[in-house]
Amino acid sequence: IEMTGARTALRLAGPAAPAILAELCAADTTPATMAPGALLQASMGGVRAFIARADVGAFPGYTIMTARDEALYVWDALVTIGATHGLTPVGPAAVAAVAR
Repeated sequence: IEMTGARTALRLAGPAAPAILAELCAADTTPATMAPGALLQASMGGVRAFIARADVGAFPGYTIMTARDEALYVWDALVTIGATHGLTPVGPAAVAAVAR
């Protein structure tokens, strides 16, 4: 069953990405444990999510896929917790510039 239309993908990347995920997700997503390209399913802030390790340049990065109707909740949780870690939301152009 093709379900990509029912999912939303969010990117989280940067030096603080593992620490932000550690506060939201019980699974160990640290770079030492989760290899680049690895995928796992875990509860993230009480919401089921797929988390894929996808580094951006030299920075650890993750793609977080969740049900479309739960994406705003996950976004708000990432921004709230990320604020204590210096998270700055940016668009795809900024990510592409860092990845070069």
